[in-house]
Amino acid sequence: MKYTSLLIILSVTLLYQTSFSQDCDCLIFPVKPACKETCGIKLLQTGTKQQLTSTLKLDEKTAEKIVSTPDRKNKKSVKAFQEDLPYAPYIDLERKFNNWISSTVVDQHNVNGDNVGRDKITNINYTSKDSLGGIIEQPKSPADFYHNARFYAISGDIKQSKKSYQKYLETDQNFVDTHFFYQELLKNIDGIEEAKNIYQGYLQQHPSSTLYQFLYARLLEREERVQKCIVLLKTDSNYMPVIYQLAVDYSRENVSDATTSDKAQRRKYLERFNVLNKNNAYFKYFLDKQEAITAVEYMDTRLNESKNNDEYFLANPAKVFLYTQGEFDNTLSFIMTEQCYEIFYKRDNDTGFKSTGFMDFVNPVTKTKFANISVAFQDLTVGKHSIAVKYINQHHEMVGPYISNFEVLSKTSYALKTFKNDILTTTWPKLATTVEMKDVLTITLVNISDFGIFDRITIQGLKDDKETPIFENGTNLTYKGQQFFNFDKIKKGQYTVIFRLNYIDKTSVAIKFTIDVLKDEGMHNFTGQIVN
Repeated sequence: MKYTSLLIILSVTLLYQTSFSQDCDCLIFPVKPACKETCGIKLLQTGTKQQLTSTLKLDEKTAEKIVSTPDRKNKKSVKAFQEDLPYAPYIDLERKFNNWISSTVVDQHNVNGDNVGRDKITNINYTSKDSLGGIIEQPKSPADFYHNARFYAISGDIKQSKKSYQKYLETDQNFVDTHFFYQELLKNIDGIEEAKNIYQGYLQQHPSSTLYQFLYARLLEREERVQKCIVLLKTDSNYMPVIYQLAVDYSRENVSDATTSDKAQRRKYLERFNVLNKNNAYFKYFLDKQEAITAVEYMDTRLNESKNNDEYFLANPAKVFLYTQGEFDNTLSFIMTEQCYEIFYKRDNDTGFKSTGFMDFVNPVTKTKFANISVAFQDLTVGKHSIAVKYINQHHEMVGPYISNFEVLSKTSYALKTFKNDILTTTWPKLATTVEMKDVLTITLVNISDFGIFDRITIQGLKDDKETPIFENGTNLTYKGQQFFNFDKIKKGQYTVIFRLNYIDKTSVAIKFTIDVLKDEGMHNFTGQIVN
């Protein structure tokens, strides 16, 4: 009876403090389904960052943006916040708000009238009396102290919340989520410097503790925090909270201008976390397992995003391609997957790197001249070569070197490789022109780029069924000195023709196609197929 009276007084006080619905309090007590949307909108209009993260399970940055939204109290729908939130945070807000509206609040009782179920503040399962919807009057376990600390914080009783957190910390638990909420409370109430001082004190009490080294590092600025976490991983490469933190620090939200190196670091920590999280190993670091579920879902989502968006950049940070116009006319083209200030290269056994130089116009990202992405060479000898490439990225970091291999071919070898492949992967011959001369026509079949790659070419089916040479011993037998075949005195009609191409490398291919010798003049496309 005494507890019931206290609970009624507490509820009235809280309703007065938060100015939410008089029928229910969406922050603390079970909410009637009919008023959940109203309470949810009021939460967006007036709730604190702590209330938003605890109730709607929003991430801290989104909660901060909502709290700082101009004219927030006058926004009467979730959609009204769309203009003030980036696309992804708004979608996340909309999803979590709708999930909360449609969720079923646990409010079960056993036959003795004791509260049983899942605590609405901490999401921790309780079966003891008076553990739902209020303060646990005689807390004994770490979970009890944590429950009270969270309840007091959301209720606005910061002094008692701090006391409960301190009681919890005296139990010397290794859970990280409890500290995350305590750190947020300290930052919001006392400021980041005071939070650092408090956790520096804990670290002095536990100098060899990976947990407190991590928790102190977590309060530092990103660059320093990343360096501290990397050092921690060298001591304990399997400490998952540090791996999670590093993945977050290299996420798109925290590195909007990510370099290829940043993306590689992001992938490394995401994949490492995924490997270690077999059988939900990350859960052992959390008192509230629901918080662990949210964290794992976040990492799974980010790993899939990385695989979808970063794969090409990670596999091809710097590539070199060779373009050739002849045996001694070669150009190397540098394909970079990120913005850079300057590109350097080293060929084969060169003793040092050389800059590719600069173009005459300015890169709007770096505010300096574009680095040259192509270099012409007159001295590349026939044979295989390697080239090392490194570059200065937009964060002024030297990246690389990356090695590319290429081969300079002789003129004949280059033609054989290029044009032979072209013939085998495209329909040949492609075009024919017909010119009427009295009762017969002249047929010109084109698409020979370089006769130097052929030893012999024959045709069958146009004039007769015999296989007749039309190129042999370096000579076009149908039209001397020309790069196409010319056939006179062909009667109008339809013909099935087979070209047999014998290359200088002793290979051959036959192409079969049907050609209509037409009455009208003009150019026509023909389709064919490789028959052997």
